[in-house]
Amino acid sequence: MNASFTLLRNETLIFLEGDDSRSFFQGQSTCDVRLLSPKCSLHGLLCTPKGRVLADFLLIDFEQHRIALRVKKELAKITNLTLKKYAAFSQVKFVQDLKDWQVAGCWGKDAKDTIFRILGKKANGKGSKIHTENVHAIQIDHAGEHFECIFSPKDDNELLKDFLDTCNE
Repeated sequence: MNASFTLLRNETLIFLEGDDSRSFFQGQSTCDVRLLSPKCSLHGLLCTPKGRVLADFLLIDFEQHRIALRVKKELAKITNLTLKKYAAFSQVKFVQDLKDWQVAGCWGKDAKDTIFRILGKKANGKGSKIHTENVHAIQIDHAGEHFECIFSPKDDNELLKDFLDTCNE
């Protein structure tokens, strides 16, 4: 296999949940959150009211009333503080008990095949998301050579081993 895999330790996730999580985030970001779905993730920016960029993110649909933002760890605090200022006006809450999820990258000529081999599902283009109970895999590019994988702490050791073994064949 011509694919590589590594944990992205400089990335973290911020989880929002509630009936208003999507509509709340629609007004806070540059992406059209209405396009977010279980099979499609979105890239966007979080900006100040004056338009200054605070953070770039990948927005992921986790469940019907739960979304996650993948951001750089160094920007997580300012992102949380900025969003919490406006959360009081919506039915949305920040979920703290999901901090164990891990972010990883899978890239290379055979990245798409590696994802299929391990998860048994195919991605359908840039931004597409496939998932099982314990992993979400997002295709980052058009060619299928770059993926971000979000691992659940419940099963991360076995999945990580599968990825590492497959990429090192």
